[in-house]
Amino acid sequence: VEAAYVELEAQAGAPLLPSNPVWTNLLAALKACGDPQVPVLLLDQAPRRFRLGLKFKRDPAWAADTVAAAMDAALRQRFRFEARALGQPVQSSDIIATLHSVPGVLAVDLDALYLAGSPPSLASRLLAADLRVLGSNAAAAELLTLADGPLDHLGEMS
Repeated sequence: VEAAYVELEAQAGAPLLPSNPVWTNLLAALKACGDPQVPVLLLDQAPRRFRLGLKFKRDPAWAADTVAAAMDAALRQRFRFEARALGQPVQSSDIIATLHSVPGVLAVDLDALYLAGSPPSLASRLLAADLRVLGSNAAAAELLTLADGPLDHLGEMS
């Protein structure tokens, strides 16, 4: 018997629990309108966080703290929960392109990109898992977002 898998994402990354009315109503609707021979399993997204560090060269017409704050804000906007898709990887090129869109940024040297909880390293991309079946159990897709808190480092090139 095949199972139907449905993944749910909560608002702003908060866990969507089976006690949530969205969960219970969706499950009831799927069971009521679906094939009674196909079991339905709802899964919340599996959150993953990544960290990064970088150096930048700025246009001297711009204040360093202004450029650094704008770079941090641009990264947080681009890699926030609402801007990401389940299973979407993070590419170093996306990070660099995002930073080059910030006024006053002339160059970027990305020197750390890694999954939170792992040793710091520089990856060219970070992968997030899609929905998959492990043995006889379903595993939720991962949603890869920028970790809260400060970047590992954000400083000017010398």
